[in-house]
Amino acid sequence: MPLASENRPRISLVMIVRDEAEFVADAIRSALPYVDEIVVGDTGSVDATPEIAASLGARVVSLPWEDDFSRARNRALTYARGEWILSLDADERIRKGDPEVLRRTLSRDDLWGGIVRIYHRLDPPSAGAWDNVLRLFRNDPRVVFEGRIHETVDASLARIPEAKVLPVPLVIEHLGYLDAVARKKTKTNRNLRLIELALAEHPCDARLYYALGTEWFAQGRYAEAEGPFRKALELLEGESKEAPPYLSDLSLKFLYTLFAQGKTEESLDWARRFLERLPDFPTLWEMYAQILLRNGKAEEAARAAHAALALGPKSAYAIPEGSGGFLAYSLLAQAHARLGNAEEALAASRAAREAYAKTTERNGVPATLPPEIFALPFLLNVLVQNSESPVLFLGTSPVLYQSLSAVLRELGALDASASSFFRPLEGETPSSDIPPARVAVVSDGRRELSSEDLRQKIEDLLNAGVETVYVIEPWSERSGPRVHLAALAARETLRIDVTPPSLLPYSETGLPAQIPPKNESEGERKFIHVYRVSRPPDFAPLSLDSLWDRCPEAAAAYPFEEILTTETRRTDDVDRLGTQEPTNKGGPLSPLSVGYVLPHHAPTGGLKVLLDHIRLLRRLGHRVIAFRPKDDRRPVLPVWYPFEDEEKPEEVYLDPQRPIPEQLEGYGLDVAVLGWLEHLVGAENARTPLLYLEQGHPWFFQDVPLAYDRGVRLSLLRFYRTPVFLATVSPFLQDILRRRYGRKSALVPNGVDTDRFRPNEGIKRDGDLPTVLLVGSPNRPFKGTDVALRVLDRLWREGLRFRLLWISPDPFRILHAPFPVEVVVDPPQERLPSLYQSADVLLFPSWYEGFALPPLEAMASGVAVVASECGGIRTYARPGKNALLAPPGDAETLAAYVKMLLRDARLRSRLVQIGRETARAFDLRRTVHRLETVLRCVANRG
Repeated sequence: MPLASENRPRISLVMIVRDEAEFVADAIRSALPYVDEIVVGDTGSVDATPEIAASLGARVVSLPWEDDFSRARNRALTYARGEWILSLDADERIRKGDPEVLRRTLSRDDLWGGIVRIYHRLDPPSAGAWDNVLRLFRNDPRVVFEGRIHETVDASLARIPEAKVLPVPLVIEHLGYLDAVARKKTKTNRNLRLIELALAEHPCDARLYYALGTEWFAQGRYAEAEGPFRKALELLEGESKEAPPYLSDLSLKFLYTLFAQGKTEESLDWARRFLERLPDFPTLWEMYAQILLRNGKAEEAARAAHAALALGPKSAYAIPEGSGGFLAYSLLAQAHARLGNAEEALAASRAAREAYAKTTERNGVPATLPPEIFALPFLLNVLVQNSESPVLFLGTSPVLYQSLSAVLRELGALDASASSFFRPLEGETPSSDIPPARVAVVSDGRRELSSEDLRQKIEDLLNAGVETVYVIEPWSERSGPRVHLAALAARETLRIDVTPPSLLPYSETGLPAQIPPKNESEGERKFIHVYRVSRPPDFAPLSLDSLWDRCPEAAAAYPFEEILTTETRRTDDVDRLGTQEPTNKGGPLSPLSVGYVLPHHAPTGGLKVLLDHIRLLRRLGHRVIAFRPKDDRRPVLPVWYPFEDEEKPEEVYLDPQRPIPEQLEGYGLDVAVLGWLEHLVGAENARTPLLYLEQGHPWFFQDVPLAYDRGVRLSLLRFYRTPVFLATVSPFLQDILRRRYGRKSALVPNGVDTDRFRPNEGIKRDGDLPTVLLVGSPNRPFKGTDVALRVLDRLWREGLRFRLLWISPDPFRILHAPFPVEVVVDPPQERLPSLYQSADVLLFPSWYEGFALPPLEAMASGVAVVASECGGIRTYARPGKNALLAPPGDAETLAAYVKMLLRDARLRSRLVQIGRETARAFDLRRTVHRLETVLRCVANRG
């Protein structure tokens, strides 16, 4: 990237990164309009971070990592040639600014440092926080970072007498505090170690004790955080100089640490002391109001809320979104409700809603109130079973609580004396902080929590003694079904569909039949789903599940990472499999007699897995019989799967009118594998040991009526509680079986035949155009092929040229595609490897998968993979290492990744290399031994 001309200040973006493949591209792209040069110091990435940065024009330099952030950043500064430095982290993006205005501001001769506004995104957006941080500074050898961790240039600038530091017109968005991001980065242990090293060097540094307490605080470990916070305050109390910038945050965190531990009297004393020193800090007044409410001092709490409102949302301090605005109004409403001032409470609630709408509009969030409010008329008949019972509200903002609480009381659904509570939905809700309540309402109306977070939140409530949880969800034809709602099926869940002009007939809900007209707007049908999540049945352990405790090697995690980091990843030992007699420490093992009940003939991935099992077991010398209910004249084995003569099993038809398990008697089977849920009918009376292999059905993931219909739900429960042994293909599915049905299962991961699926650069491609491969039927919405077409259309319009190769099991027509397309329908299995080999990039945008076999086949074939994080794919896919992964449905990120790989042959080659190693770790001849172990465990009962 050429530097700018001499008549304007030149700006260098300088970053240090390590394993930031998931974030670095967006950070660099956001800064491109503002900078003249990009310097990225890589401190040891093992993923595709350096290649991604270089593909965007960055100068990437390798830096040694010496457990010191300042040292790394200062080394990176030496490579910058601009007159100004912009410091940005990979999980940050420039959100707002004007490049020309910024350059004019930096043209001032007396300006040495620029303070930018940073918006820390939290879960949810309405709980974000603002901060002022020095991120722009002159490229001068006297300006350096200081501090082993939480490093800044503030101190070095302060030592330059003529250096003036002023706010500059730039807003940065920080994603690192989002739960999903924080979990992936797992920086806590590293930070704790660096802080301890720094404290050994500077044992009286209050800032370091504040940093240590903050690490514990972020994990919700308030008892551990309290000591370092106290030490920091003690050290600061002995200093005569002015308060440091972090005192405001230290004060809030220390107060909450006491508050969360129930030390309310002490927190009151400290709050008053802090307010004497920081009287213009609105968030501190709001924290004070919360403590007063907990102590039953509602009148004082109202005065504290008024003080916060008087200060308003504009503050020199770092403040959360809504501070001095809707948060203060919400607290004021709670205080008036406690005092019995109904009119004042409702007025404050309305003001909170208005302030919330203005805030969200200003921050680019839709200004409408949460659409859950539409559900209020229907909740009235189901929400409150006893007006004397407390109700706990967990929502994306206090506005929802205020709205629900006020309307319920206004309409008489709650007695004025009935207590209610609000807790924010984000973050942890320790059981000690959950007030006693029979009923809880959880709202995630803007779909901000991950499925796991939502499930955990509900589970925490139920474990804390809440009897019933109502989860309110919006849905529209435009946005489609909520994939992560499958998490709610972890408990007994009642699904209520509200659809104009009448309610779907679920008589047990007792909901009114008519829907207000306001549920329709601009011709788009809107729906509200209200899920009743009750305490789950206490699943009695099935005695046969104890088998997996006696055979831990069958249920243990597949040693994928271990295989990749040892010499066994070489193919020598894999090639020998199938030529040796089965043995154990005691000598040869006798061959097994195994039955496989096949579900159908269709060319699906699930059936292919069962046929792979049969083929490999036969090669290992086991007797295998393939069964299939006779529903046509076709043979038992499908003709599309290629068996060698010595690999073929015996074939037996079954009577479709009789239970499958009873028909397996008399064949001398040691164990039988069932491949379809309906095969479990009658299994409780079977004499042959049965293993049901779960590969992932739609009701595990998809928001479909069948999944939540009470009758079907109970039928599924009975099926999965049938006393047969369970196995599944991914840890993702293991967890669903455990949570939803109380079942332990063995892990038998899918595999790929690396003899057939392997690179072949000699295959002629169509001209010089790179090839994007898409695998999946457009008739199966969960495959996300509509997302793929949006991605490719976007890339074509941006000038990227390629051809699309689309493999589908079902025939279809694609109309008006601007790019060349070749559609291959239901190809023979023998042709699949050559189709994969002709591609450069696989685009796999599924919404959900139990395992996801095509990306693994692509890796084996030497094809780079761009995919969505669709559940089971994380069994083997590692972002930035062997694949580039985006959230399901995120067409923008998927498009950026496809473009990156098509343009950067080096990055593509790196992903391909690690992908090949991954495929070897999941070679069928390796995974079949896990299958053998599981089958022997079942046959021998451990």
